[in-house]
Amino acid sequence: MPDSSFSPAAPELLDLLAAHQRLLEDASGGVATVAFLQGLCREVFTLAPNAAVAVVRRDPAGGLLATMAGGLPPGYADRLRGCQPACLNDLHGDPEIAPVTAWLAEQGWTLAVERALRGDDGDLLGFFCAYARGGEPKSLLPVPVIDLAVQHARLALEREALQARVCQLGLIEAQATDRRALQVALGRALSTQGELLLRYQPQLRLADGELYGVEALARWQHPRLGEILPDNFVPLAEACGLIDQIGTWAVREACQQLARWRAAGAKVPSVSVNLSPTQFRNPGLAEQLAAVLSACGLAPSDLTLELTESVYMDPDAESARMIHAVHALGVRLSVDDFGTGYSSLARLRDLPVDELKLDRGFIQGLDHDRMVRALTRAVVGIGASLNLAVVVEGVETDAQRKFLSECGAQAAQGFLYAEPLAAEDLPLWLGQRRVVGGCLRPLG
Repeated sequence: MPDSSFSPAAPELLDLLAAHQRLLEDASGGVATVAFLQGLCREVFTLAPNAAVAVVRRDPAGGLLATMAGGLPPGYADRLRGCQPACLNDLHGDPEIAPVTAWLAEQGWTLAVERALRGDDGDLLGFFCAYARGGEPKSLLPVPVIDLAVQHARLALEREALQARVCQLGLIEAQATDRRALQVALGRALSTQGELLLRYQPQLRLADGELYGVEALARWQHPRLGEILPDNFVPLAEACGLIDQIGTWAVREACQQLARWRAAGAKVPSVSVNLSPTQFRNPGLAEQLAAVLSACGLAPSDLTLELTESVYMDPDAESARMIHAVHALGVRLSVDDFGTGYSSLARLRDLPVDELKLDRGFIQGLDHDRMVRALTRAVVGIGASLNLAVVVEGVETDAQRKFLSECGAQAAQGFLYAEPLAAEDLPLWLGQRRVVGGCLRPLG
């Protein structure tokens, strides 16, 4: 009997996945073949007997749904190992998945996988390939696996290049068997104390190393899967219509926490929260923010709302009015990930914003790439000329900090200073630091 325990940190599996990721990206059109899937499954099953399955399928409206079914409940691993090829008689005969199901059946993985991926209504969701879970729930691939799955499936279907709808293997933290299951799980999380929580990443002033503010980052502490990052649950929450409730909770929780810190003597200047585009279409948003701030005893300027690119670049009339109303209230507005997508300088003229945030990807290569340094200097200069603060994410080296300080950026956040912290850990982190050369350093 194979060992059902498996650590996702195993270097051989990480190396394998990274290699296949590169092969897939280098392939013509980026479309995986059935042979590719079979080889990948074979190697992953060898390394990880306790596996689960990811799925891409059509929905009834003709669109594509990407779902994840991983971290199987107790008993499923044994059922998987007990499957026999004879179970092929129970397959639905879908010609698009037959090559994959036949091969999986030969490996003894057919029936239980099929049953494990049935929805609540009994419909077969289909299946894709396996991955392993266990140990600490960390993200093992720096890519949005669900987005990749949909992308590759769309390419495959459009080009009619495959007999099976197969795409990209990855390890993820958030899984759901379908949208209804996710809605139930997130709905429970919203009403269950401690499942949804915020981590806070410090932002430091580059001029003197003092605290500029903190960014609130949502986490889902799933009772079985552990801590799930927003890259995995936010897109699915948007699809389920729960993202506005999560955003409302995040603003309220962040403001309450800022008030608690201050009441305990911690000098935290402000907190920033990222809201979804749909929340800016809520005609009552400004009044709701005013009520939360008043209840917490905070000034409007104590809160910064981060605008995503979709809100910033193409706001409808209702969203634009709400952006102006929120800013008129005194809440600060920040353009998140400025410069990494299709951000337009003209929008800086049309919308009231106080801050530009540069994504970690924008400064990648800052230590050695002359073009990156020139672009960074230019964007910081634009912010300065428009009297906008510039905050840089993903700062990891002291050389990056020094360059950004010389450019005139106002603040930075990243692992050079601190990873996202639990609320109770922030005052301790502040108390154990001292400013040395414009940067917070550990005491001692």
